[in-house]
Amino acid sequence: MSGIVDGRAGTSNFRFLLVASSISAFGDGMRYAALPLLASNVLSSAISVSSITVATTLPWLLFSIPFGVYIDRYDKIKLMLLADISRGLAAVATVFLFLFGFVDIAVLIFLAFTLSIGSVLYECASESSIPYIVDKTQLESANGRLSAMETLGGSILGSIFGPLLFSVAHLLPFVMDAITFFISAICLKRIRLAPVRDTQTKQGRFLSEALEGVKCLISDRLLLTLTLSGSVLSAVFLGQIAVLVILAGREYGLSAANYGVLLAVGSFGGVFGSVSVARIVGLLGRRITLCLNFLLIAVASVSVLILREPIWLAVALFVINYSILNWSILSTSIRQETVPAHLLGRAAGAYRLVSWGSRPIGALMFGILTEFWDARTAFAVGGIAIACLFVLTAPILLFDKRLR
Repeated sequence: MSGIVDGRAGTSNFRFLLVASSISAFGDGMRYAALPLLASNVLSSAISVSSITVATTLPWLLFSIPFGVYIDRYDKIKLMLLADISRGLAAVATVFLFLFGFVDIAVLIFLAFTLSIGSVLYECASESSIPYIVDKTQLESANGRLSAMETLGGSILGSIFGPLLFSVAHLLPFVMDAITFFISAICLKRIRLAPVRDTQTKQGRFLSEALEGVKCLISDRLLLTLTLSGSVLSAVFLGQIAVLVILAGREYGLSAANYGVLLAVGSFGGVFGSVSVARIVGLLGRRITLCLNFLLIAVASVSVLILREPIWLAVALFVINYSILNWSILSTSIRQETVPAHLLGRAAGAYRLVSWGSRPIGALMFGILTEFWDARTAFAVGGIAIACLFVLTAPILLFDKRLR
């Protein structure tokens, strides 16, 4: 297992991790934007196209907890290297299949599923490695900078350059994606952490080890509250994103170009929420910041039902993205600080399983709400759900001594 390195070496290690994650996120963003375009060109069936999305989501449900066991057993940086190299090779293999004319649903599902498996391993290992790279007092700042750069690279730049490169040559985004994985791997190789012996990590039966991470989250009232809250937030946010295109087009009359601007505004809200989390916590403290984010999401979501101008929809989306990322980073930092070091990987895997598992449920529920009422009502119901979440969780968050 890797150990903490302070001072100049620790700063250098974090910079390499920051660059690696940012470049990898940029490649992911290009691929996420280009893959549906490629699928719609190659496949004629809507069910076949949607199966690509299923292939992207499924690994988070299947591998989050098992990977958490291996992350706690072995060197986290080496596992991240493995994830990058395997994703790079998978992207290269897929490009060659395309070049030789083997372009069908099986190849696209292989690409989506394989790369998503690597993403599960990389992201869980990355989250678990942060406490070994930076001091506990710097967790919010480090997580915020990572999240900001990943959002900027993936959600903003990747979403712009993916379709642009696709229009030049269909394979170009995937070639660039493969290159970013190998560049990320080179950066990870530069990270130097002093080895430390962890006497608490004992390898036993795989299932019992996996359950330790789950027990860690459910046996601690604060961690359980953050985990369940994260699940509800994830479901509401993904549900709102799922019906946003209907809301923007039907209710606000936005064109496709303006819809892209709307998404960019929301992404910038996430970047701002990421980079400001340490400062906000310094001013208000963790307890108030967590609760304030709930209230901001609730008010912004309900305001969509009342305010009819497109500019207010952009403001609401900015606030929602800001608060979601701000809350998520702070929650992650608390988890990294609270969970014992030898359980970080398994706890991260269990948390991701719950969080990602709620996403398709949220998308389905918001789709039903939009079908029976309208997208404005669906957004508002999401805000009411977050307001109820605030009422239920505020007593725990405000009075837990560890958050003072």
